[in-house]
Amino acid sequence: MNELKRALHGARLDAEAVQDEIKKLEDELSQLQTFQELQLAKETLKAIKSTVESHELALRFEALEAFDGENKQVSPGLTVKEYTVLEYDPDTALTHAVDHGLYKLLNLDKRAFEAAAKSGMFEFVLETKQPRVTIARDLSAYLD
Repeated sequence: MNELKRALHGARLDAEAVQDEIKKLEDELSQLQTFQELQLAKETLKAIKSTVESHELALRFEALEAFDGENKQVSPGLTVKEYTVLEYDPDTALTHAVDHGLYKLLNLDKRAFEAAAKSGMFEFVLETKQPRVTIARDLSAYLD
């Protein structure tokens, strides 16, 4: 047991020494002008990305509001696509698989189950269309 105690104590001392060295290097690095500029650029980028996400969310919401169910090009640069979404209770799906001898589905491989469900095989699965908006990468051509 003493051997393990010595090994643990030595490893802890090594870890502490390396942690102290890391702290020292971080302190030195933080004093460099280039590092400070890098940190500022990272913070600026984070703020801009947050703004981009907010604008995208608002634009997607407006596009979905404008979608009439027919015209998928709701505005230049904005297209609505409809994706099939399957809604079902996983417990019901599992029970159905057991009751009907569909043992390949018992681990409920979601991909395999949904492929089977799309064929209309299960009456408890509701297939709906879910609109999603795609935004052109470069909107400059679509601005007024």
